[in-house]
Amino acid sequence: MQLGMIGLGRMGASMVRRLMANGHMCIIHDTQPEAMTPLCGLGAVGATSIKELVTQLDPPRAIWLMVPAATVDTLLDALAIQLEPGDIVIDGGNSYYRDDIGRARKMALTGTHYVDVGTSGGVAGETRGVGTVARTPGRDGTPGPAEQGYLHCGPTQVMPRRRRFVIPSSTNTSSTCPPLPKSGVGAASSAPGCLT
Repeated sequence: MQLGMIGLGRMGASMVRRLMANGHMCIIHDTQPEAMTPLCGLGAVGATSIKELVTQLDPPRAIWLMVPAATVDTLLDALAIQLEPGDIVIDGGNSYYRDDIGRARKMALTGTHYVDVGTSGGVAGETRGVGTVARTPGRDGTPGPAEQGYLHCGPTQVMPRRRRFVIPSSTNTSSTCPPLPKSGVGAASSAPGCLT
């Protein structure tokens, strides 16, 4: 797969590294050229302009935006004059969904597609994968669990149990926790200890 990525901050860059590690070709662009250098060293193809990014992608193009919400409209205007019908722009940032509805309608007039895909995972997404949320309007058939807002993705990880701090009660006086620290984080205030 070939993907254009605009916005190489912490999440955008980590997504590009993960995509390339799994055999995908990434054409990248950022307003800060130095953000492209390490990724180009790993095999990404840098583009110094939006026009260059678009011309280096094979149609139909898929271009993922990982930019601040305030810059999306300006960026879409720059992209719109370069794109062709069938191209897709994916906004992975945290744009307001009502703005995204208007953007999708505007782009549809030219035959291009706009997809709002909220992306989560931070820099840990590079090793664990990112979580995405996308709407799929117009699908036929019974909605599956993902379209209803949930998806079972496997067992949860059980985290190590931590100390419980419970407000003492007059009915329970047996101490089962270690003593509370006398100062610092978790220090006892007027409570005499950790009781369960």
